[in-house]
This record gives sequence, structure tokens and C-alpha cells, in this order.
Amino acid sequence: MRTPTYLSYSSVSMFEKTPDEFFLKYLAENRPGRLPQTEPMSVGSSFDAYVKAALHTRLFGAGANAEYEFDALFTSQV
Repeated sequence: MRTPTYLSYSSVSMFEKTPDEFFLKYLAENRPGRLPQTEPMSVGSSFDAYVKAALHTRLFGAGANAEYEFDALFTSQV
């Protein structure tokens, strides 16, 4: 059995609502695969990538770190 390093609010809520799902997600050695991203999730991830890239550009200037360019964030998140 795995030992969690910390417990977030959402993980504690999951434990209270569905202990079996909590066990599978956080404690089981052989965890099930992640669910595929749904369309609303991809819209949220796209928005997140856009905002992060825009903030990074405003704070540090264009081209300061390629990791925070929109294309890199979008590719890794969506």
C-alpha cells in the first residue's frame, strides 16, 4: 500500500464520499489509468495555458522562458 505525502481538501472529500475510490486513486499499488480528458476539461486547460502564457509574457517579457510559451503549455496540458 502506498503512503500519501499530503492530503488535499479534494482527497479528504473523496475519502468521505467514496472510500473505495479514494483507495484506488491514492493508496493502491496498481492504480487504474486516468480518465481521458473531456471537452469541458480541454476548454479549461486551454484557458489555463493562455492565461499562464499571457501572465508570464507580461511579467518577464516575450521569450524569457520557452517552457511558458503558449504553444508549449497548450501542447503539454491539452
